[in-house]
Amino acid sequence: MGCNSSTGSSEPAGAFGGKKSNIQSSVTIEYFNIGEGRADPIRQMFEYHGQPYTKNGLAPPDWEAMKANGNGGEFGGGLPQTYVTLNGKNHRFA
Repeated sequence: MGCNSSTGSSEPAGAFGGKKSNIQSSVTIEYFNIGEGRADPIRQMFEYHGQPYTKNGLAPPDWEAMKANGNGGEFGGGLPQTYVTLNGKNHRFA
């Protein structure tokens, strides 16, 4: 019994055998343009599953302007943010 004990024999498992993404959608990660930081686990997950994505790097003054307009903050709108378009509908995850 191990961490992959519930994985079926037809499913890839382990550090290098991730399933490929079936989601054919537009995905954007929004984070500061000074490195990966908190966005790194999201980036790793997308790369592991083969999900194409783009990264929108924000300068700190741009982030301050977004927060002033009500589009950010630590609770419910902090960085990183991920924007996903599925079936023509836009979703924001923060």
